[in-house]
Amino acid sequence: MKKNKLLFLPILAVLALAGCNPSSESSGGEGGGGEVPPPIIHGDSFEEALKKDYSNMQVAYALSSMMVGEEFGYEYYLGQNNDGLVAVYDGTTAEMYGNDYAWAFYSYYEGKSYAYWDASYYVTKGWISNGSKGIGVGIDYAYFYMPFFLSSITKDDVESVLGTYVVKESAIDKVVSGLKFTYMTNDITYVDIQVNSDGYISRIRGFDDPNNEDYGFIVQLSGFGTTAYPSSSSNPLPERINASNIKTYEEMIGHPEEPDIYISSLDIVINDAVTSDETHQIVMYPDDSIDVSFSYLPTNANKRDVEWHSSNPDVVEILYSYSGHRYLRGIKEGESEIYVSHINGDKQVVSSSVIKVKVNAPKGVEESDQDVYRFAFNSHSGSDGNYVINASNTLLGSEAPYSISTWRMTTTDCKYSDNFEEDDVVLLSNPNSSDYFNTRFEDEVLFDFGNQQVSKISFAYALFRNNAKNALNYLQSVIISVSNDGNEWTTIDVSEEMIAEFNKCSLSTGMSPKVLTREFAPSSMVKVVLKSSMVGGTYALSIGMKDFTFAKNDDCHNYNDPEAVPVTSIVISVPRDRLKVNYSMRFTALVNPDNATNKNVKWESSDPTVISIDSRTGLATALKEGTATIKAVSVTNKNMVSNEITVTAYLQESIVDEDGLLIGKTFFGSDIASGVNKFDVTFKVKNATQAELTLSLMIAGQKFDSVVALSFDSFENNAYEFYSSDNDFARIVLASDGGYIELQYKTADSDVYTLGNASSGVRLDKQN
Repeated sequence: MKKNKLLFLPILAVLALAGCNPSSESSGGEGGGGEVPPPIIHGDSFEEALKKDYSNMQVAYALSSMMVGEEFGYEYYLGQNNDGLVAVYDGTTAEMYGNDYAWAFYSYYEGKSYAYWDASYYVTKGWISNGSKGIGVGIDYAYFYMPFFLSSITKDDVESVLGTYVVKESAIDKVVSGLKFTYMTNDITYVDIQVNSDGYISRIRGFDDPNNEDYGFIVQLSGFGTTAYPSSSSNPLPERINASNIKTYEEMIGHPEEPDIYISSLDIVINDAVTSDETHQIVMYPDDSIDVSFSYLPTNANKRDVEWHSSNPDVVEILYSYSGHRYLRGIKEGESEIYVSHINGDKQVVSSSVIKVKVNAPKGVEESDQDVYRFAFNSHSGSDGNYVINASNTLLGSEAPYSISTWRMTTTDCKYSDNFEEDDVVLLSNPNSSDYFNTRFEDEVLFDFGNQQVSKISFAYALFRNNAKNALNYLQSVIISVSNDGNEWTTIDVSEEMIAEFNKCSLSTGMSPKVLTREFAPSSMVKVVLKSSMVGGTYALSIGMKDFTFAKNDDCHNYNDPEAVPVTSIVISVPRDRLKVNYSMRFTALVNPDNATNKNVKWESSDPTVISIDSRTGLATALKEGTATIKAVSVTNKNMVSNEITVTAYLQESIVDEDGLLIGKTFFGSDIASGVNKFDVTFKVKNATQAELTLSLMIAGQKFDSVVALSFDSFENNAYEFYSSDNDFARIVLASDGGYIELQYKTADSDVYTLGNASSGVRLDKQN
């Protein structure tokens, strides 16, 4: 279960969720609706809603899951049946009772769930709880069932947030378990409940991510106490469930079931091409996924329940796939043994032989002393499929000879990618065509190095989105071509390697970027071409590529600038010399002279276990308490070294200053305008590390409160800095007279509220 991320939503977004718009005005006239009033919230309304009679009503629900798509349903709760009979309308079921709709009847009786079957399906009619081989056929895990939900929640499990009741993080698992259809969804981390003006629960929603409503469920409840459903003489309610009309499966089918036949032997089948060594049947890398299944004897066994085992699930985890298949997914460097077991009719364990798996350390595009180009992509320009790529060569500088052009490939950030880091910028390829008359279904990137020859290419690649795998059968080839004159090209086919890696991806199991490396004869031009046979589907074959690195060998003709200007000095600086553990800051370098041919530097840390630093960007991250010294070295002259700066990594400072000004204090401001909103603001310092911010907003006579918990991070330049668990940020500045504070609040979504500002005469007054 993922963490429930709900501490504080931006004010306007939460109000929109509750049906309020603080900036809108009433719109009268024909066809226009009036202003939507804020919901009326009473402190005891949820407790009263749980006591309402839901035995006679209508339910409509929609479920959406990344794994199995969407499902919709309609249910009628029939009050005339005290056992909680549910009639489920299912328009996708085959015709029943001579109509184009079908009724399935469910009931709950003496602690078990049952389904009703007509004699047209079996030799007799009646209620059954289990079908063939004991498989449950009742309501469990099939449909929404209000009695289960009501039994799984209390008033203490929710908190009122701007017109809705939000399930607390501590109660998420319990409440979700009462929603019997949740097998359709991913991990649910957020559930909210709406109560209508009559005091009935009218909506239940749940999402795996409160910021993304694509996957989850919504249940609408209506028609309380008045529900009716179509009926006819050929479609009556079944006889009310009782001891005399409950049947066994054998009674329903009119003959005994076939005998149970258990598995006597098992073996594991590896369905992907894999690498092995002398002691391991599978050698893989982190995020690699290997398709495996099992075979068994006798082949006519009908009791085939098995359990998969990994001796070290932190190294290799086993994920569900399809039709009994599993995926072995590499997690980190190490070893694990995989086997499958079955319990036979004598309660004895039958196990397969062991598959030994080794996971290597993550493989990346490695640097070499012979590397002459490593590109960081920035942007693209051009039109009609012909683009010029703006990139930085982080090894030789921008003056080194190169140009990068593409046919239909563009640069893009990876904010919405499944398989790249959000900050990555990649070349995106979609080798297909939306034009039925276009015969060139290919993408191409061309690197032209002028008078510099290279002899090796390395780059990282992955499917941009997991669902691109659905169109892999259209990918014809991936070719690397090299030339010195642009007329005669030598080709290297890398299709098999790349497509094999793509095929290990699934909707539930993504792929980390894989590295492809190829050597070739010295060449000054290199291009990568992806060809497809597909017409239509703009993003069907989206493939991302990054970290293009080119090396030269001793036979390559080398670029040489006789007028190169050497670096004479490097001076580095940083915002501060203290950094909290798990936080980052960026170093900068002033390289002299300003016209130096290559001003790139390589950043180094004396102890990367304390302060790690990106060798190219200068982004430093504190990993644990301690100190480390940072310096920068010129990439063209290893003897040209900068000054050194020692940085201290710390875990937590105290909020107490010399006067103990903030400890236990509360500051308050009334009717403070910030943008289109006006707030009552309370800032309370609870102890040496924790604070609490309450924002009260009045709309249409209704008061809405939002509370965010803050943790003290640092004190610098007379300002206290706080963060919430959702990366909301507050900055508190002590006013000169000491009795007031200035307060600025910024949410993780970049909504900024100036809640106190001494320069404009608005400050928060100290209450105690």
